[in-house]
Amino acid sequence: MSFLDATNAKENNFAPLPEGEYLVVSDFAEVKDNSAGTGEIMKVTYRVLLPLEYEGRKVFDNMSIRHTNQMAVEIALSKIKSFLKAAGAKSLKLETVGDYCGYKAIAVIKHREFNGNKQASISYFKAPGVMPVETSESDLPF
Repeated sequence: MSFLDATNAKENNFAPLPEGEYLVVSDFAEVKDNSAGTGEIMKVTYRVLLPLEYEGRKVFDNMSIRHTNQMAVEIALSKIKSFLKAAGAKSLKLETVGDYCGYKAIAVIKHREFNGNKQASISYFKAPGVMPVETSESDLPF
């Protein structure tokens, strides 16, 4: 008997999500000290809901909510506000970090380079509406 058998395990594609628009839900959020010890980051995990082809994929974001660099904090707070507004939150004030979870919005994904690797990064958020649908001429009824 073997210690572990991965014969039937599903292989995952860890390529970054293509650039585009995705309906996401904020599944997880926590606050941690940053690695330099100069502040705190809010680590957020968003799960893709649509398009179905990418359902379940994750997008991770680390935002400097307390930092010696005030510009980093302003960028983080702006992104948090953008998400909460797009998701229709009743308040832009969070009592706990967990209050950020469960909201849905459209995340506009762009690619960026980080340590020589291409990564999917959330550029901004939009309110959910009708997701763009790709069609071809053969889909048209006339």
